[in-house]
Formats: sequence, structure tokens, C-alpha cells
Amino acid sequence: HMVEVGAEYLICLDTDLSSDVRDWIGAFAGALREGGADFVAPGYARHRTDGTLTNLICYPVVRAFFHTDLRQPIGGEFGLSKYAAVAILNAPWPEGAIGYGVDILFTTRCLCARLRIAEVALPPKLHKPSAPQLVEMSAQVITTLLDACSTLAPQPRDVLRWSDGATPVVLAESLPDAATISDITTMLRASARQLHYEHGDTLRESTPA
Repeated sequence: HMVEVGAEYLICLDTDLSSDVRDWIGAFAGALREGGADFVAPGYARHRTDGTLTNLICYPVVRAFFHTDLRQPIGGEFGLSKYAAVAILNAPWPEGAIGYGVDILFTTRCLCARLRIAEVALPPKLHKPSAPQLVEMSAQVITTLLDACSTLAPQPRDVLRWSDGATPVVLAESLPDAATISDITTMLRASARQLHYEHGDTLRESTPA
């Protein structure tokens, strides 16, 4: 729709946020309009047990394979220019991107499109726990990421660090308890084994020797 109406910029926010996001809009808009960025990702501190997929899979793969230090590649909040929108829409989406894989699709396609990338400093993100959806989420995110690794040509990108003066603070709100984390770990291990069985060849072919 953004491309159809000729919009210059788009800002996306997660729908389950409980954070006060009034200043977030200005921060993303500043990075897009004043900073000249095409793709803006969030930069906020998180508790060490929050962001399982980000910490264990998405950030390391984006850092190593796509040669870009972008700490929250599936943060859920993004700013896009019209050029980023075109890059995102220029090829069919894999099935996982229709669901939870959409964030990593945005990130990887913009990283490979020679666009200007920025990361905006924000206060901590408070939202509903994602633990109950982690198994389904991990399958969709990882398959979309593997698709990107096998079909896109990585380009090393410098990241503009854009700050609106906010000071990130680590909070421990809305985190699952120890028993839930243990159950999630078990489910993720089973999911990872299944994904490796189904997509191991793609992973081996996409990883540099």
C-alpha cells in the first residue's frame, strides 16, 4: 500500500506494546528524514533472558553472514523509506515471512539492497511475553532467514547510530518464570533438531567454509 500511494516513509510498531511509544515515532522519523536512512531498526536494552531468537540465532547470523552489526534484526519496530519498501517487495515472500518471519525478511532484504541502514536508540521495549509462541515463531523466523541466506547476496553495511537522547535501561518485566524457560528450552531444542533435519543442506550450502 505504501508503494501504491507514493508514501515517502513508513513506521511500523508491534501491536502488543505497553511501552510509551509517543517519542518513538519522532525517533524513527528523525533517522529517516534527518539522518537520511532507508531502513531503521530499534536499539534498546533487553534482559538476558528476553529475545531468545534474537540473541541465539538472528543477531549472530546477521552479524556473521550479512556482515552487519544490527543488534535487533527482528525487533518488530522499523522505519522504512520508499526505497526500502521496493527492496522488500521486489521478490516473492517465503511462507514463513507471512507470519513471524516478516521482521527478518525486512532486515535481510534491506541489508542486501545497498540501502542506508540506521539503528535508533530507544528506551526498553515492554510487551506481551512471546514465550507461548516461541516454537512456531522459531520455525517461521529460521526458515525465512535460511531462505535469505540461500537467495540473497550479502553486502557489508555500516550502521548509522541515531540517538534521540533516550537512555536505555535494562528491565526485567514481563519475563517468563524459570519453569517456563526450562519448558521453552526443551521445545526449542526439538524444533531446532527438526529444522536442521529439514533444512540442513541449505544451511551447509549457505555457510562460508
